[in-house]
Amino acid sequence: MPTRASRKTDVTKLKADVCPRCDALLDAVTSLHKQDVKPKPDDLTICYYCGAPLAFTEDMTLRPATLAEMHDLADTFLRWAIQKQSH
Repeated sequence: MPTRASRKTDVTKLKADVCPRCDALLDAVTSLHKQDVKPKPDDLTICYYCGAPLAFTEDMTLRPATLAEMHDLADTFLRWAIQKQSH
């Protein structure tokens, strides 16, 4: 199993969109745990720039994640997102 530092990261290019929280231009995603994983509608992500929790819409644009969606996140992911938002 590759180490964290040497793990291959697959970047998925997306139609450019802006973060609804900080207006940063977002045009790609990566998977934290698996290679060759492409996002689909209702998948969750975070803004690279401000840490806002986001979800993909049916047309693969971004919207703020709902509170219910955030509760469904794994504890480690949620702690990381909150830490990023506080900076």
